[in-house]
Amino acid sequence: MSNFSLFGLIVVTGFVCAGFLNGIYQLLTNKVMSFDLSKESGPIVLVSVIALIFTGPFILVRNSLRAFRIENRHAGWVAASTAISIFWSFVSGMFLLNIYLTTFL
Repeated sequence: MSNFSLFGLIVVTGFVCAGFLNGIYQLLTNKVMSFDLSKESGPIVLVSVIALIFTGPFILVRNSLRAFRIENRHAGWVAASTAISIFWSFVSGMFLLNIYLTTFL
């Protein structure tokens, strides 16, 4: 496996996990997950921060594409958000695959 395909596998793992956890959150709470935690209080903030660590790439891309379509933001913002999301997905995917490999293999 080449380095580029390994990088792609790790990024896709992180991004799919982000989308999956975001979907589970919406299914359970009937709310859209966002970075705004000012309305939350108590232990819910801690749980939300932990969830945001893994769902952040999905939320970032969703918000940037929405701003591009609805608010006519510059495409450079979408590119920058996508680059940040790719790096974030890589880090979370590397963490998740590391947990998987050390636990099950």
